[in-house]
Amino acid sequence: MPTLQLHFLGTLDIRHGDLQLPKPPTLKSQSLLAYLIVHRDQPQTRDRLADIFWRDRPERKARRSLTTALWHIRRCLPGEGYILSDAQTVQFNPQALLWLDAGEFEEKVHK
Repeated sequence: MPTLQLHFLGTLDIRHGDLQLPKPPTLKSQSLLAYLIVHRDQPQTRDRLADIFWRDRPERKARRSLTTALWHIRRCLPGEGYILSDAQTVQFNPQALLWLDAGEFEEKVHK
């Protein structure tokens, strides 16, 4: 199974094997994807994510915006199982095969 590759340094680029995948259509959905990947070791509450990304909106609209952004993200990823969610939490699957340029950079800096 090909590894999902994400390039966050510079222009966002998402690949699965040799296939370039579409980016989520908005900056907030792209930022949400990056946030979930960087924090994939721990589920994030929907309330916290709505507050971080849509603080300027009423709670109900912020939650709806979060749901829409997650839908956009899921449509860009190759198949099911990358975004784990329930009514209270969202998490990027920590078991997913993933290569992250920022992770590679950080690893080389600390060597």
